[in-house]
Amino acid sequence: MQSGQWLRPEEVLPDLNEIEALYVKGAQWQLYTLVSGGSALAVSGELYEKWIRKNLVEEGLLLPGPEGIFILTAPLGECISSVEYGPFSKNSLEVKAFARALKRSAMRTDASLADGIYVSRFGSVLPAWCDRGDGNADRILGSWICEGMQVCLSDTTRIRKYAPWLPDKDRSLILELFGIQENAGGGDTILQMPAPMDQEGERERPGFPDHHAAGKARERKERKEGEFSLPGRPALERFFREEILDVIDREEEYRRFGAGFPGATLLYGPSGSGKTFAAEKLADYLGWPVFRINSGTIGSKYVHETSRRISEIFDKAIREAPSILIIDEMEAFLSDRENARGSAEIHMEEVGEFLRRIPDAAANHVLLFGMTNMPESIDSAVLRKGRFDHILEVGMPSASEVLAVLKSALKDLPAKEDLNLSLAADLLADHPLSDVAFALNEAGRLCVRRRKKAIDTDMLIEACKKTVPVSKEKRRVGFSFDG
Repeated sequence: MQSGQWLRPEEVLPDLNEIEALYVKGAQWQLYTLVSGGSALAVSGELYEKWIRKNLVEEGLLLPGPEGIFILTAPLGECISSVEYGPFSKNSLEVKAFARALKRSAMRTDASLADGIYVSRFGSVLPAWCDRGDGNADRILGSWICEGMQVCLSDTTRIRKYAPWLPDKDRSLILELFGIQENAGGGDTILQMPAPMDQEGERERPGFPDHHAAGKARERKERKEGEFSLPGRPALERFFREEILDVIDREEEYRRFGAGFPGATLLYGPSGSGKTFAAEKLADYLGWPVFRINSGTIGSKYVHETSRRISEIFDKAIREAPSILIIDEMEAFLSDRENARGSAEIHMEEVGEFLRRIPDAAANHVLLFGMTNMPESIDSAVLRKGRFDHILEVGMPSASEVLAVLKSALKDLPAKEDLNLSLAADLLADHPLSDVAFALNEAGRLCVRRRKKAIDTDMLIEACKKTVPVSKEKRRVGFSFDG
């Protein structure tokens, strides 16, 4: 096996995913980003066989690749991470999932997991047997949460400093899972996390490109070739093309007639309807860095601290402009001030900070999106023209929209030509788009387990029925937009 980079950019994998770049590598494994936005883990045959012998994974879960390596791919939103080098997460649910996987894996092997590979699909941390790092669970968890810095999870002072987005109650639950006692901090040495790999496997600069973190800029990329597309969402795709991309591409012409950079857009609809996914697809097409405002990035129990953090994130997005800023769950921060509960004065201060900063976004080439499933609770001053110029409803996908998503996604997967996609679309209609992605992943897993070469109708329908119970009553939600 070659000792350098095993897979090259634009190389097509057995499951038809395409390699984008090497992310980081170990002695017997390499982690890559995919053009689709997901990730790919490549491991040596020796390491894979050892995992199988130790009953840590089942045979056949990784696909054979070139020169004796084995490959596992994961779509965007599914985590494959080096415990030492990331990518790390700033999502409480993912952190708790990682903690459970670490606990489960520690019960199955005596090997140190400090140099392991976390695979969320397996719910496992798989050892690499390089004998590096402290295998203490307290330090492994703290390091993973703090993006590679050597901090113990029980060190309350430093965890609050370096991971303010992690709620105390979640941290306490994780500590209880491992039987770890909290301490007031002050014993750890804080080390700078290692630099990422460049294309030749050399260290590049401090800090990894963070594909999961909220409130941090992703590495800027070139705009993708061709026209922007949003499979299954024709109305929203048309809006993005006409009201956003056309204005960006012909900004000077629009400015001559008094129209500047696109104003803020509010996307509202039920949870799981694909609001955030649509904005992220646009960001991926443009190649712009993304920043987020949510309870994890700005929430604080200290007076005036939340307002300061709001302003700080706006400032970061402006410094990185052109960029995209997403405000998740707007109703949590921008509800009607007249109905404010708790400290009305503090709430008014926070809403006021948003009112001051939202116009700054468009003026400084920051594309702003707000997300909510409770538009009626948003303060009316926020929704005025000049702040949010466009308000669009995003409903659950219809059967025809799901069908378009399935056709688009299956182009990159080994699938038979006679698939009954209409039946699958009927089963998945009126359910979150994440269910569509899960059903396709489940169909792929079923094919691997049953030694099938391509997804057929039986595998797809079985996966759909496992994803969405047939007996569950469907709920039809419309889709429209108001430009």
